[in-house]
Amino acid sequence: AFCFGWATLSGAMGLSTAYGAFLSGLIIGNSNLRAALHEAAEPIQAILLMVFFLSIGLLIDADYIISNWQQVTLVLAIVTILKTTINVAILHWMKEPWQRAFHSGVVMGQMGEFSFIIVAAGVAANAIGADGYRLMIAVIALSLLISPMWLAIARRLHDMALIRLVGSAIPHNIPPTDEER
Repeated sequence: AFCFGWATLSGAMGLSTAYGAFLSGLIIGNSNLRAALHEAAEPIQAILLMVFFLSIGLLIDADYIISNWQQVTLVLAIVTILKTTINVAILHWMKEPWQRAFHSGVVMGQMGEFSFIIVAAGVAANAIGADGYRLMIAVIALSLLISPMWLAIARRLHDMALIRLVGSAIPHNIPPTDEER
């Protein structure tokens, strides 16, 4: 009831109902009811997760991706590389050791699932047209799909650069020393 109430309120304000449901989750997640409600929702969590990924699969227009593969690939590359670079720079600026900043920035380089809600809100507000919608859905979905590969490629590039700079690679499972930071 709380979730549906927030979703309804959000919809009445002209916002996405999913945004209202998200807000209700934030409120409950930071209350003393969190553990009880999390336990109560656990049986349906797997079903909802399957429905979520099914709905994502239904949104993807494979014909659009195939016919516009150059534009989709270009936007995907720009978004992924730019987001990764910004994340690494911010983490390093916040005094995180280089190796941790690099790998964390790469992991956060994907577009998140919440982006689907933002795109839907953009369509509802007539800020995004049909082609923009299909492009964004394709980029978000492919971003999630390539995320493990992006991490593997970035680790290899990082190791290759490290070998060229210092002559050896640091294993990923060993934290850097103070000198390496």
